[in-house]
Amino acid sequence: SMSGDYYVQGTYQKNAEGAGEMTAGAEESGTMYYDHEFNLNATWSIDDNTSIITQFEMRDEVWGNNDTKEATIVGDSTSNMGNNIVVEKAYAWHKFANGHQLAVGLMPSGTWGTAFGDNGSEAYRVKYTIPTDAATIVGIIQKVSEKSTTDGIKATGATESDDADAYYLAFVTKAGNINVKPLFAYVNGGNSYDKLAGYLALDGTFGNISFESEFVISDVNYDAAATPDERLYGAYLKVANTSGPVTAGIVGAYGSYDDDSGKSFKFGDDFDGGGAKILGYDDTLGGAWLAGICANYAANDKLSIGGYAGVGKSIDESATKLDGAKLWELSGDASYKITDNLVYDVGAGVAQLKWGDSTEDPDKAYRLFHKLTVSF
Repeated sequence: SMSGDYYVQGTYQKNAEGAGEMTAGAEESGTMYYDHEFNLNATWSIDDNTSIITQFEMRDEVWGNNDTKEATIVGDSTSNMGNNIVVEKAYAWHKFANGHQLAVGLMPSGTWGTAFGDNGSEAYRVKYTIPTDAATIVGIIQKVSEKSTTDGIKATGATESDDADAYYLAFVTKAGNINVKPLFAYVNGGNSYDKLAGYLALDGTFGNISFESEFVISDVNYDAAATPDERLYGAYLKVANTSGPVTAGIVGAYGSYDDDSGKSFKFGDDFDGGGAKILGYDDTLGGAWLAGICANYAANDKLSIGGYAGVGKSIDESATKLDGAKLWELSGDASYKITDNLVYDVGAGVAQLKWGDSTEDPDKAYRLFHKLTVSF
């Protein structure tokens, strides 16, 4: 079976993305560009209980750009027009007679629970899933890095202890109306570091009230005595009320700052602050608190309109311009379903960042876009 989508998007932005995001200086004239992307999912069914599952991302590029940003190798930043096809999934799946499931190969990683703290990508994994009456249990072994060459011979000067591996144990269960999803992770970073992390995602619905939340804590111990260890944590909560065609909610997020290491908890590349069009769109927010309100109005089966307002403040204590920095955003969007498989979106946002010291503040950031998506 096959499924997928293709989109093309036109964007105007000013001081809102890339290396110049929210930078100070002379007024920028703004830029306009088109970009597009084609995603293809293909499942090759061997029998009812065995499949090979694949996903391809193709031509993720800005129109007219002769050096596209992605390549065919996981983590490879070098690329050109000739190899802009990314294999995001390529793994075998089997369901045993007892209901247990085994998946091996290249599959999604870096995501759990909500989008908070997530940096979704792909990784080489062995995943085993056990359904029980009380909970679904998931165990994962992940190869983070391998110091061998393509023929299995270790790179010069490297040993097996230089490899990095990750181990995950997760549970998915339900307590009344609440979905409970804890995950525990251990990463052996070769001869560089060891990391322990815990995640707890909760979501549920009580009549017209819905919520989602996530709590994360991580502890990293570095082998090098000169590198300070770090302990970071983050929290996220969104509560919404639906009344007829209107859904309105509040959102809050927090990422800690570690004085000893100078590191901060990042909200994650996949987290948009609860609906923002600029904050977190290109650069990951972190070491801050963020609060916002959001609303969506479903005018009919085809048209929906949304709005977002958010404010935040850095808790960075590094005595730099981040110490005490503040930011805000106002944005809105609309989506129109032309057909069940063709959707047109428009959106716009304005944001402002104020540094915490005497550094010149950046100009306001603006972003406007429209987007056409075809799915199948």
